[in-house]
Amino acid sequence: MSGFRLWSGARSPLRVLAALCLLALGPESARAQSAPEPPAQLSVDSVLGHVVSLSWEAPAGPLPDGYVLEGGFAPAEVAGSLALGNGATAAQVALPPGVYFIRSYAVEHGVRSPASNEVRVAVGGAAPPAPPEDFAGLAVGHGVVLSWRHPLTGGSPDQVLLEVTGPVTGNFPLGPSGTFRVDGVPDGSYTMRLRAANAAGASNATPAITLTVPGLVAQVQQGPSLPPGDAGLPVRFEHFDAPRIRQLAAREGLEAVVAGAADEFETVLRLKEWVAAQFPHTNPEPYPPWDALIILDAIRGGLTGGFCAQYSQVLLQSLAAFGFPARYVEVGTTANPYNHYPLEFWSNQFNKWVLLDADFNLHFERNGLPLSALEVHEALVSGAAASVEVVQGAFRTGHPSPDDWPLGTRELYYYLRYHLKADHVWAPAEAPFDRWNDMVEWTDSRTAPWESSTVVSQFPHEKLTARTTSDRAVAEAPLNRLWVTPRVTTGHTVALDLAHDMPQIAGAQFRIIDDTGQPGPWQPHGSPTLLWPVGTSDRAIEVRGVNLRGIVGPATRVELVAP
Repeated sequence: MSGFRLWSGARSPLRVLAALCLLALGPESARAQSAPEPPAQLSVDSVLGHVVSLSWEAPAGPLPDGYVLEGGFAPAEVAGSLALGNGATAAQVALPPGVYFIRSYAVEHGVRSPASNEVRVAVGGAAPPAPPEDFAGLAVGHGVVLSWRHPLTGGSPDQVLLEVTGPVTGNFPLGPSGTFRVDGVPDGSYTMRLRAANAAGASNATPAITLTVPGLVAQVQQGPSLPPGDAGLPVRFEHFDAPRIRQLAAREGLEAVVAGAADEFETVLRLKEWVAAQFPHTNPEPYPPWDALIILDAIRGGLTGGFCAQYSQVLLQSLAAFGFPARYVEVGTTANPYNHYPLEFWSNQFNKWVLLDADFNLHFERNGLPLSALEVHEALVSGAAASVEVVQGAFRTGHPSPDDWPLGTRELYYYLRYHLKADHVWAPAEAPFDRWNDMVEWTDSRTAPWESSTVVSQFPHEKLTARTTSDRAVAEAPLNRLWVTPRVTTGHTVALDLAHDMPQIAGAQFRIIDDTGQPGPWQPHGSPTLLWPVGTSDRAIEVRGVNLRGIVGPATRVELVAP
């Protein structure tokens, strides 16, 4: 192995020609010192021209004094060796054309370890290539994709030969790229093998694989059920990037309020607790604009007061600062249909709407799961109010107590309507509160319509909203979803057309799921169509939206399934 050049690690070339001249340091010398453990995982990392890159892992225990690389032209043969310092766990060696067998040793106090694993490496074109490895294929529709890997052993291949038997039979030369795609394959079953070849000859064939055409088809297996535009209430959510929202977060130090929160829900509860601590429950006279900064300044300055609506307005705009969409809900008792004004936010963590009441400083749960306003309403009108737990926040000073209500405020949810306007900071010129035109009343068989109710009340019995809904799928429709429509543009490429209902979407992310069920990393995407060039190990793709504050929505999953 004379005439080598070596670089210790990947830097600082060090020529050691003389040290490589048939040093023949065999293991025959008897030594009293016990031998160190051998290096582990000796591998050939690359062969670029005549330069071979090798690496290994240091043995367990103390760092050895150094290492020795040893090799020859046959297994276990010693044609030359090279000594390396103790910091070297990689080397690059320039070798003449040929096939070499190389192993490594650790050296401690002049004693060599047993040999590591031995690697075979071919340099130049002196040998035919070894068979391709990891040969795999996948049929999608009438397209076929093949993949393989060239081993580092054997000669460098110039081409790959594909042997096919089936409705189409023959030998087809392919480039050495490691992938091959073809469309328009006729129906039938195909058996395929690969051989690598160069001027010195061809390798043995790979094990055969069999593919059936037409192959798999792309189908949505997890995602929204209703079409985009029909899924939910047309709420106009507050803009996360509104200058007043950014100013609110900065001036009030909201990042510090939520710092260290373990998850989304703890973040939201910290914001609710902060809002509850900002002012006591009093009457807003005069009624302030729907702007959290103005509300806080006016109440702190003694110019007005605040009750449920002001708590909800400050909380909704604080949530917007962190990218959490929220909507106002108006609720009432059997005798007062518009008694209270809390809010709901869309929780990606729980994949549902969650009610927050910063005035009473509480939320509702059942079996540990936070509830929406509709779920509290349904429990009340079905006689199951006791199944709903009232979870009070810690800050109570200046707030009305839920304990003053026989059902702990659950009775406030007999009537329920959804306010479609929530963008008061972004669109201040619009009417801030228009119950008739800008709210949707929830109706069901257990709730007496207010206009026909016989309950004695100081409030007039009249129809309150122009629109109603009794469709739970509309009132509780998920948010932040991506609709994905797959279509095959070629036999091996699936185009995914994307639509969304995510407020202030910034883009999308996708990841590939392989045939073992392992997901790859999330990757960014920014256009309405995502092209998926299916690989041989691909079995599914997941796509999700990302809003301007980096909040990600639930993933929609498309799988390759049998037709």
